[in-house]
Amino acid sequence: MALKHLGYVDLPPHVGSGGFDHAAVYQATGRVYVAHTANDAIDVIDMPTRKHVGTIGGLTAVAGALVDDASGLVFTSNRGEDTVGIFAVSDEQRVDKVGVGRKPNDSRSIRAASGCSRRTSAIRKNPARPRCR
Repeated sequence: MALKHLGYVDLPPHVGSGGFDHAAVYQATGRVYVAHTANDAIDVIDMPTRKHVGTIGGLTAVAGALVDDASGLVFTSNRGEDTVGIFAVSDEQRVDKVGVGRKPNDSRSIRAASGCSRRTSAIRKNPARPRCR
């Protein structure tokens, strides 16, 4: 598949050091959730209009976002507070946080935290599923 440049989207300026990190798309709406590490925030971009439509703050040293399209949940890896943030695309300002161990980083860590590992906590959307061995 060839990529095509569609334009630019202005995002809030950096408050601290660093920049941006991993992003993820919610397919149903085309919204992109971008880790803005320098601002301890997720910036939300509406791709159909190509506009920045919001910021979700309070995510210390956020390193990435992962969207689960089936549930409409967004997971963030927050290195600065050793947590994974979880919020619904329908309620972006209500973020629940779960401690997962030292410095979760990017969407691979989120997947590890949402699966099974001997070194991280498990976060499961459906507790009825069998546990990993």
